[in-house]
Amino acid sequence: MVLESASSSSSFTYSEFTPVKSRKNRKNNKKIKARSIPLLSLQRNREELRKEYANDAIGSSPAGSGARNNGGAGGSWFSGCSQTISRTWHDHRTLPADNKEGASSSCSWDVLCLGLGSPSESPNANAQLAFMLEICQDLSISHERIAVYDPVFTEEDRSLFRELGVQVLTENKKGVYPLCTPTLCFMLHCDKELYEAILKANWSKDRIHRLVLIGNSLVDYLDRNPSRALHDAVPHLFRIAPHLESQPLSASRTWPTAFNNTCVQVYRKTTKTPSGANIESHERDEGDDDDDFFANGDAVGSDTHESTTPDPWLKRDLNAPRVGFAAQNDNNVGSALGTGNVSEEI
Repeated sequence: MVLESASSSSSFTYSEFTPVKSRKNRKNNKKIKARSIPLLSLQRNREELRKEYANDAIGSSPAGSGARNNGGAGGSWFSGCSQTISRTWHDHRTLPADNKEGASSSCSWDVLCLGLGSPSESPNANAQLAFMLEICQDLSISHERIAVYDPVFTEEDRSLFRELGVQVLTENKKGVYPLCTPTLCFMLHCDKELYEAILKANWSKDRIHRLVLIGNSLVDYLDRNPSRALHDAVPHLFRIAPHLESQPLSASRTWPTAFNNTCVQVYRKTTKTPSGANIESHERDEGDDDDDFFANGDAVGSDTHESTTPDPWLKRDLNAPRVGFAAQNDNNVGSALGTGNVSEEI
């Protein structure tokens, strides 16, 4: 009887034993996993951007002057976009900086990203962030030279940016960022009021040439809105849009709503350019130069920016139904900040 009992007890194994983890550790593991998801999505999107071939891209129709086709046969969709941006950037990066006192506030970055949305909640915002980082890699712009701002950023977003080494601006300047050095402004699918704010803040012949805008085709606003209403609502956009050199980026099949209607736009410097656009016409009077053109606008650096510029972020109802290009296939709240409402009537 004793031998039988010993034999039966020897069959017990510890392999069936499962140790119980504390609830605290399990909660911490969930938090770590949650934090890693936006970063993993970002890394995956950066890899996918390089893989999407030009024959999978949707050709976009020319918007404005200087339109070119991106991504030739055999090249990738992203490389075509990168080449277009690179050409424009290298043409503008050698422009002289503004060394005046008080001009150093925007000298700590080469890239300013506004209205991105929440990359931790929005697939489109995450893809756009991946696109921007890949472009910066091609242009040899370090993450420390990138500044981002959007009032919808969550703590998870800010943690992601800190991990990437990107500057997160904390003050809502309502889009008023005077540029003292050539700057790539990533403003994909922003509202026209935000474009108006950045244009107004740089309304001089020197500063406007430092602005390389990657965003909605501004000339589309002229085509799709009544001139009188547009002039009253966004006068600087109304005046300058016809005089921008605009190169459209092909749309993407992988992210059809993240990069549609996206153009690289710069002010086209000319001699004896027209000036004095009136409310009914986009044309400038022949014989006037850039000094006259920008003299007719608001003075740059005026103290009136803070007191008279409405907050463009407040114009968005984040709970309202999504409209415009970015409304499709994106159910996140953050990117409501950039609905790209070029079709709206105001």
